[in-house]
Amino acid sequence: PIIVIPVPKNIIPINIEKDNHTRILSIPPLDEYLFEKEVNVKRRGIYDLGKCVLKTRDIFGIFEIQRRFDPQKKLIVLPRVFDINEVALIPSESYGSHENKISFSEDYTNIDKIRKYVVGDSHKKINHKLTARFSEIFINEFESSSRASAVFFMDGFKSEYLNDEERKGEDKLIELIASMTKFFLIKKIPLLYMDSTSKKRYLEMKNEYDFKGLLKELAGFNPDGDLHSSRVLEIASKDFLDRKVIFIFSKELDKEKISRFFILKKKGYKIIPITVGDYENRAKYESMLIKESIWPINIGLNQPVSEVFSNRR
Repeated sequence: PIIVIPVPKNIIPINIEKDNHTRILSIPPLDEYLFEKEVNVKRRGIYDLGKCVLKTRDIFGIFEIQRRFDPQKKLIVLPRVFDINEVALIPSESYGSHENKISFSEDYTNIDKIRKYVVGDSHKKINHKLTARFSEIFINEFESSSRASAVFFMDGFKSEYLNDEERKGEDKLIELIASMTKFFLIKKIPLLYMDSTSKKRYLEMKNEYDFKGLLKELAGFNPDGDLHSSRVLEIASKDFLDRKVIFIFSKELDKEKISRFFILKKKGYKIIPITVGDYENRAKYESMLIKESIWPINIGLNQPVSEVFSNRR
């Protein structure tokens, strides 16, 4: 039997050659035959395995039995996850010419582990005793305060992605969310993931098990929401509670979103908008945010996810 994977219209077809030829096999009684087919899936998604038909008959073609199989299982292709070494961010308040990073309340009294230095590590975390002893630089990694937490909000408004060619911008944001989530959970920073699709996902995450659940949800992310993200943020903000850092992932900025960001900032939240690619009035909207000490991040469509924060030191 040949498994055919039908791809929904709103998903880029997987790279699989069509094989519609009937395979005729002669198998002795009680013998087995295993047919395997490899497919190269180009992007994340949830795919139906499709139906297959098995026909058996005797050597003379007198008797024939037909069986139809309709597997209920789905082929789930998870988003790619990249290693991020540090999330270096500009603060929400101005400190003159000196720039600090949002630290998410690391507890510097408790060392979580010690490892060798890699390019980009803060010199403040050097373990001087071990460095002097072994003539090699070692870095302290500290436990994060249990009070530290953040919100990842993914814009799922369908009109937002109408001009997103081959859904590249959407996939870039999804990969960044997956990679940042891995980084935060390794640092033991609890997260809340929300989106504004029709499913209105709401996931609390604290560990690796929660992370696997998020990846499955991100695999099936489809921007089909009917509400503008500014309206959804207005409704959802009651669930932010003591989570003071809000990452807002969106294809692009507009005046309605910016107005909502200003309201959230006045309520004491640190707003970090993340957009992807170039779009109309980008420079104007980013300038409006910076004037209010909200520092937007923009990712290039071809920019590696692992390098998003490396140039923000």
